[in-house]
Amino acid sequence: MGREDERIAVGEALGLGATGLIYGCVVGVLAIGLAGGGHGWNSASISGAGVLLLPGFGVALATPRRGRRGLLLLIAAGMLMTDAFLVLAAWGEGVSYLRRVWAAAPGALTLWAVLWSAWQFAVLGVLARDGRR
Repeated sequence: MGREDERIAVGEALGLGATGLIYGCVVGVLAIGLAGGGHGWNSASISGAGVLLLPGFGVALATPRRGRRGLLLLIAAGMLMTDAFLVLAAWGEGVSYLRRVWAAAPGALTLWAVLWSAWQFAVLGVLARDGRR
């Protein structure tokens, strides 16, 4: 392995970080839409924390494998805490709001759920793949 393989690709890191930021903003905007001005499922707005985590994931992908495990573990911890807060908020809010949003906008709710889950599976997948090497 040459020295080039062990350096962070700055352009790639910036590009993937920006992509993560845009992805996180899309998830956040969908979550705000699901909240429906306070009359919908407000718990989803917690997923807006992904705006903070996703750029870090993008940068981690551009980091050499040896240097990214700590960053990925930090992102995974933030992801799990955000998920825990999301579940607790949804539990406290009750399912009636979730049902109301499902009845009004099943496509938006499904898109939000897919986008919210997909990046988390990607983080876990990269951690698992790096752990096997």
